[in-house]
Amino acid sequence: MLSLPEQEEYAHASSVLYFQVEQIQSAYEELSGKGVPFIGKPHVVAKMGDTETWMAFFKDTENNTHALMSEVAAREIQKGAPERAPSSFYLLQT
Repeated sequence: MLSLPEQEEYAHASSVLYFQVEQIQSAYEELSGKGVPFIGKPHVVAKMGDTETWMAFFKDTENNTHALMSEVAAREIQKGAPERAPSSFYLLQT
């Protein structure tokens, strides 16, 4: 996904890494509990057909911005148990 920064604070030489997770809310809560400084809560950034893309942005130790990302089938959101793509979340764990 390539695009211009949404806000001026992100307009600097840096790459944003997007980590795909299965359960974005759970990943957000777990990482928040470990002290990861999130910029905001998970939220919808795009709706494409029957799929919603959710993201939660955070800062690393060098103040670079990265994000958790999850693609959720809209039909599954209504059931309360979203099905998501396989997780890359475990790349973040030390």
